[in-house]
Amino acid sequence: MANVKTVIPTKFKYQVSCSFKSWLWRLWLSFPNVIRARVYHILLYFFGTRLGPHTTYTPLGIYSKILSSPEEALATEFVRHHTTIPVPKVLDVLPYSLTELAAMGRSTLMITKEIPGIPLSSYDTDFSLSTATLEQKEIFRNTLFDWLTQLRSISPPHPQKVCGFLGLGLYSYRIKPGLRVGPYKSPTELHAQNFCAARVDFPELAEDPDRIQRLIEERPNKKYRIYLTHGDLQPHNILVDDAGRPCGLVDWECASWMPEYWEHTYALRMYLLRDEDWSGIWRSMFPEYEDDLDVELRTWLCRWEENTWHWTICIPKDTNNVTRLHAVQPIGNSIYWFFEDPAKEINLATSLTACAVIQIGALKSMNDYNSVFQLLKGIPMTIPQEDVGIEPKFTCRCDNVQALENECKAYAVTNDRSQEGNEHYIYLVSKNSRSQVSQMS
Repeated sequence: MANVKTVIPTKFKYQVSCSFKSWLWRLWLSFPNVIRARVYHILLYFFGTRLGPHTTYTPLGIYSKILSSPEEALATEFVRHHTTIPVPKVLDVLPYSLTELAAMGRSTLMITKEIPGIPLSSYDTDFSLSTATLEQKEIFRNTLFDWLTQLRSISPPHPQKVCGFLGLGLYSYRIKPGLRVGPYKSPTELHAQNFCAARVDFPELAEDPDRIQRLIEERPNKKYRIYLTHGDLQPHNILVDDAGRPCGLVDWECASWMPEYWEHTYALRMYLLRDEDWSGIWRSMFPEYEDDLDVELRTWLCRWEENTWHWTICIPKDTNNVTRLHAVQPIGNSIYWFFEDPAKEINLATSLTACAVIQIGALKSMNDYNSVFQLLKGIPMTIPQEDVGIEPKFTCRCDNVQALENECKAYAVTNDRSQEGNEHYIYLVSKNSRSQVSQMS
């Protein structure tokens, strides 16, 4: 498949097979969009099972998903025709404005055929990488590697352009949910964006801070190949059979033409320190991207968004030693946490970075989540001198937050989902209080 000129489809075309059902479906597609949309709406309303805000399943073995554009459908069909990766067959794509999602920009309906398998992350499967045999892990790894090799063998339509599947803006949870950015004429232009900025954060934790700094400085001029990526290769999008063999890859919403390391580092984004088996499989497939992973780690520690502030949050282990974490990808009132190495502890009294970034004001006791969140956003912050003009910005959102007043430091209580519901105290510690941190009872 390499060296073949790649033609990107711009319009969905149903592929008719020799079966009678296929010809009947082709006849159905000849009906006007408005009629098909109304029939789908009725079927989904009475017989559909909602699997998420955008996806519905029917007992007929058909899935529907409401999209912001036909791009995901076109990417899915493109992969189905150009690789042997098992993906859903797209049956129909049409304008759809019969739900409240249309006002949010999602006004395209995609109908797909069910493919067998259960998401790797599902509680309905007995298979888990943590309990898998060495043979099962090897099969899992080899299957994923084959899929990715096929994607990487497809020549990009533009050799250096970083963009979405159709050549326009790209969508990635790595950057920001709900936001399209770009396109960019090269990886260099991509890496010049704020969301790719990196720094040696908490240098006392780095085994070799000079090396990290060198990698950060080298990245703008580093040459990268462009590959077609799935863009959201996480356990919930990989289907497995009863034996744990990967048998399907779904949700191509983030399919894009990206720098060669992107798929690898994104796959490790949420699981690098939480799931040794998942991380080990990925790092064995692409050991050549370890340097890029180290740089990407430094971009994830700070989320770059407009009109938000950067918070450092710490879970206390004892009086002074804490493990720092950052909140990433908030979804409603739920949150994922990104931990620094939990085997290492940060001493706030000696952590210059932590002390420099945070300047806390007084907090009053409040139980209402939204009120606490707005109050946290209003706490004055000071920017380290070396960051003036760059200004890292981040907002952490916590469930069940209760802020307690303190003269020098702000406390918040959260139910940390990543620790199986155990309750932890989260400290927002000011520069002036670094030697006054104490365990709350």
